[in-house]
Amino acid sequence: MFRYELLHTLWKLWKHPRAVRKDIVSFQNRKLRHLIRHAYDNVTYYRNLFDRAGIKPADIRTVDDLHMIPITEKNELRACATEDILARGTYSDRLAALVTSGSSGRPFIVRRGRFEDHVINMFRIRALRQYGVRTRDRGAMVHLGGVEGEKRETFLTHLRQALCVYRSYSVKCLQPAHVICDSLEAMNPDVIAGYPSSLAHVAPLAQGRFSGKKLRHVVCGGESLDEVKRHAIEQGFGVRAFDIFGAHECNVV
Repeated sequence: MFRYELLHTLWKLWKHPRAVRKDIVSFQNRKLRHLIRHAYDNVTYYRNLFDRAGIKPADIRTVDDLHMIPITEKNELRACATEDILARGTYSDRLAALVTSGSSGRPFIVRRGRFEDHVINMFRIRALRQYGVRTRDRGAMVHLGGVEGEKRETFLTHLRQALCVYRSYSVKCLQPAHVICDSLEAMNPDVIAGYPSSLAHVAPLAQGRFSGKKLRHVVCGGESLDEVKRHAIEQGFGVRAFDIFGAHECNVV
């Protein structure tokens, strides 16, 4: 049932940019009801939370009913045994573990199944397509990189690269600016993505180096893109800069 709901989400994903508000609200409420039922039936923490509050899954029908559920803070989840916050029948060593930056306090681990991870990533791809990113584009990611990113490499990732579908290549952002700029120029990407501060730092060295190249967009994320950084990036790379807001908990907001 859970896999079927993910496939249903995937199908609706491409229809919703053209959907009317009524259909989107209906989709939200359907997913909410499924999530509540799944959590109550399969996750010890949420079943205990609901029982203490005296509510049943059937009481939560729409987003207007969410106020009935007690708020859970991250520290409460940190204090739980792993098996109490995982769905019944899942094993932590088979899940993708994503660690937040900890900018609001302590880092937090978000766990997802591999298939779920790919479905949620389609929301990011949809957002990028609406910005004009194409299926065959070559992308360059200016980010921290490291062990976490390497662990997320899967068969589907390698297959996508081999088929030249949403290709993405990494450039570590902690290198000197001239090394980052040289790497980006050598990659000759259609799209560059990265932290606004890193790209703004590199931008003065990029001036004139990407004119006449394939580069069409710069996509920023991971931190605030203010007007000073936006101006520096657009002046340096000679293309428009876009902003994406995301979180490990749900990929793209």
